[in-house]
Amino acid sequence: TADGKHRIVSTAMRGRTIDAPYLPNNSSLKNESTWEGRLWRYDYVNRRLDGEIFASNGEQAHLLACPWDPETLFWANYKHACLYAMRRDGTGLRSWFIDDPHAHAGHYSWDPANRAIVTLISNPNDSWTTTVARIGLDGGAIHHFQSVRLPGGQWHLNASPDGRQIVMDRGPVTFGGGNGLCLLDTATDTVKPLCRIDSSWGLVDEQGGGVKCEWFHPNPVWTPDGRHVVFHTDNGTKQARTWMVEVGGIPD
Repeated sequence: TADGKHRIVSTAMRGRTIDAPYLPNNSSLKNESTWEGRLWRYDYVNRRLDGEIFASNGEQAHLLACPWDPETLFWANYKHACLYAMRRDGTGLRSWFIDDPHAHAGHYSWDPANRAIVTLISNPNDSWTTTVARIGLDGGAIHHFQSVRLPGGQWHLNASPDGRQIVMDRGPVTFGGGNGLCLLDTATDTVKPLCRIDSSWGLVDEQGGGVKCEWFHPNPVWTPDGRHVVFHTDNGTKQARTWMVEVGGIPD
């Protein structure tokens, strides 16, 4: 947590059904109907596990602690196909998209400058067409950006330290037959290319099946000063490396 007092840990295992089989928007991404997902709080001051603070069916995935508010936790649940936020003491549970069969939230990251989360939202009923949105953590309002609407599922995104740009490793621009990083200007809702990277994105096994490898996912992130973006790419060589690109600022 932001004050350094607690570490929040998520666990998942096969087990009994905790909550009702509530799954209005099952994407078939994972079958978690018999998974138990829990959040635990470890107390650094007293060096002890405080215990379980949340439990439900499904995996409590991609758990994040809010960088500006030590009370706020944020995570996804594949079974419920939604996003959750909660206070670290287990109170104040909120959710987004749990009742929307056309919205499956995916990759997301903090946008501290706007006290928000930026997230991808896919529609399982429309070729997994994916859009970008910002969710304000104070009031929970959702702002949908209109310049990004792509079929085929999820990629990765990250908000700049000043909140004025979102870097993405996929976008509505071309790179001469390859692929690259894009920048979404959050003020004008427009997208421009940043650089070509030609990432392979994954591997195949001896039978031609896909093999997931995070080293081949660019996963771009900003440096704290907002001047550079750091990312992975193999440039089509199957030899993954970490790279850095300088980013020009948005004129005032």
